[in-house]
Amino acid sequence: MLILYKSYNLNLLVEKACSIFITNPLSDPLENEIFITPNKQTDHWIKIFITKKYSIISNIKFLRLNKFFWKIFQRINTNCYSNIEFEKYYLTWKIMNIKDIKNLTNVISKNKLKSEELFEIASFLSKCFEKYLLYRPDWIQTWENNPKYHKNTDPLVKSYELLWATIISNMKNKNQITWNYSNLLFLLQDVITHKKLNINQFPSRIFIFGNVFLTPYNIIMLNSISKLCSIHFFYVTPYQNEEQMLLNQIKLKKHKLTMIKKNISYFFNETEKYKQLLDNTINKKNNINDTLLWNKYRYEQYLLLSLINKKEINIFNIKKPICLLQKIQRNIIKTNFYKIWNNNKKKIMIKIKK
Repeated sequence: MLILYKSYNLNLLVEKACSIFITNPLSDPLENEIFITPNKQTDHWIKIFITKKYSIISNIKFLRLNKFFWKIFQRINTNCYSNIEFEKYYLTWKIMNIKDIKNLTNVISKNKLKSEELFEIASFLSKCFEKYLLYRPDWIQTWENNPKYHKNTDPLVKSYELLWATIISNMKNKNQITWNYSNLLFLLQDVITHKKLNINQFPSRIFIFGNVFLTPYNIIMLNSISKLCSIHFFYVTPYQNEEQMLLNQIKLKKHKLTMIKKNISYFFNETEKYKQLLDNTINKKNNINDTLLWNKYRYEQYLLLSLINKKEINIFNIKKPICLLQKIQRNIIKTNFYKIWNNNKKKIMIKIKK
């Protein structure tokens, strides 16, 4: 089960997390609570907060999300030693070691390349593949299983496809492990769908802090894992009713139902289409909400969250304002404001309702 906690104040979210593991302790006293955070600074801040409030902190293990996923993969498949083979540095040299690399990079540069220029291109391509593994694992999976998939696409995509197939082929010839975030995602989906996994291989519950984790890949992973353990996701937002942000909520509901029924590839393709729909309509909508939000990034975040089954809990402790700034903050949180566009002075004025 996935529970989403929303608040404008991170202190309130951490306090809520503490109340959960204090009032509902784990059955095994030796089991660690798993806190997933974006960086070490957040770890340190949470430790200070808990220590100040409860005078002690113990049995909490801090992890990064990708490391947590990899630990899950290792429990599913013991051959997953490390993801180091598909990090940018190692991918760069795998590309450089391809015998006909100059022919494969002709699409990018038709001129004869020097070694330094070739290395720069290899470095650029490895960075692209690193992003594909996390943001379009469906493409990577297709390139590995069906190299002739993109028959009518542009030459650049064909060169990426051929290059990736060559990297995987060379690794297999050298008996290197080719497990990566892409094929392991599909493996996890298959294992969960066919109930081949022991539930004891997963932690009882995990706590996640950080909006940066909202990518299509992570959403699919969390949605899958939530069927086997409790996930408490703490999400910082200034809005209580974020559904107002989306321009066509009826289409979104239909889109969501279709997403749940279909496979991973469908999820990525349709999410991309829906993002394009948002891009086309964001500029047309003349509403103050768009001005105060984090633009396209903010829309994408809530779009991804809206596509998973979850329970939502709002934690908005709004105190009575005592100054103008606090009144503005309160009205932003309640979205209790509207916009006045002054054509003469070319500026936006926010009028606060009393």
